[in-house]
Amino acid sequence: MCESTGANPPPVTTPPCTTPSVPTNPQPGFTDENGCPIGEPSLPNYPPTKGNPCEKVKNITDNTTGLKDKIKSLNTPANLALNYERGAIVADNAQGESAVTPIDGNPNETFINVLTPPTGEQTAFIHTHFEGSDMSPIFSFDDLGVFDAIHFQRFTNNKPLDKLTIMVISKEGIFALRVDNSTRFYNAGGEMMTNGEFMRNKFNGDLQEKVNVTYGDVIKQVAKVLPEFGLSLYKATDDQLNSWNKVVYDPATDTVNEIPCN
Repeated sequence: MCESTGANPPPVTTPPCTTPSVPTNPQPGFTDENGCPIGEPSLPNYPPTKGNPCEKVKNITDNTTGLKDKIKSLNTPANLALNYERGAIVADNAQGESAVTPIDGNPNETFINVLTPPTGEQTAFIHTHFEGSDMSPIFSFDDLGVFDAIHFQRFTNNKPLDKLTIMVISKEGIFALRVDNSTRFYNAGGEMMTNGEFMRNKFNGDLQEKVNVTYGDVIKQVAKVLPEFGLSLYKATDDQLNSWNKVVYDPATDTVNEIPCN
């Protein structure tokens, strides 16, 4: 039997946050278990991309030839009842014109292998999350990895970022991501590569500790954490993609709000 002395345990000593672990970027983004910023920025602290990301989501679907029709064709009960993902890649040709190319996963697998050319032609990835599985109704951490790869190649090849997006089609609706802060997302992508488990846990929050997790719980957690990655979340208001809402987490009420873009 252990005997208690009744004395308070000695304080836990946390080493100070020192360089080079402390980023010089004024927006360090992520911290370790001691509260110290992790990861050094690979890029200067450029300002966020100008423009309204909410409008850009609609511009992408309205102005990319064949994209809206492809999304509609994927968004069917039959496709969402399959046991594999279906999707499409959007890429620019040499003239900057976009082409939509179908790409599907394999039966009984919950992912699609997406190859990202190092020359940065890809601008978007659209895919389904089917029912009857433990798949997220919205973006997963692995989806962010795909989006990071697309963003990285566009960013490092100095290609325009206005058309960048990743979309998920599920029984909960059609969702899209936009990059609000390229530098933050770039640095977060580096942390995803070097500190994958830590970043995955940060993305998932307390979902793994909960029982009877609902789709609403998942959507709330994703909406809550995405700004830390420099990203924003949107949801189509209808199956025809006539307009979009920005999906925002409100910490004051611990709820998710949909703010109309128009």
